[in-house]
Amino acid sequence: MRLRKEGCFETYGSASGLVRTVLMLLSEMREDSVLRDVPPSDLTSKKIAEAAVKKDPVALKAMDYTAEKLAFGIYNAIGFSSPEAVFLFGGLAMQVKYFLNL
Repeated sequence: MRLRKEGCFETYGSASGLVRTVLMLLSEMREDSVLRDVPPSDLTSKKIAEAAVKKDPVALKAMDYTAEKLAFGIYNAIGFSSPEAVFLFGGLAMQVKYFLNL
């Protein structure tokens, strides 16, 4: 899977990154998905997370991919900075309950 701004953490670890990942997966995957019925301009991380909870295959793959990228980025940031805490915020952080319920 190739996304523009390749390698940039924001490309993968953000709500807009999750949307871009889903759009890419929709073009690559042939499985049925409720996300195919959502116009790209209306696609949000919340809709993707809700679809993932319902076991939508595209949403599940996108959430898994995004979680992997987030974990890798956080792991690396901790490795060089040794913070006492890590705080996640923004649109994607609001969907953490869906990541944990999968």
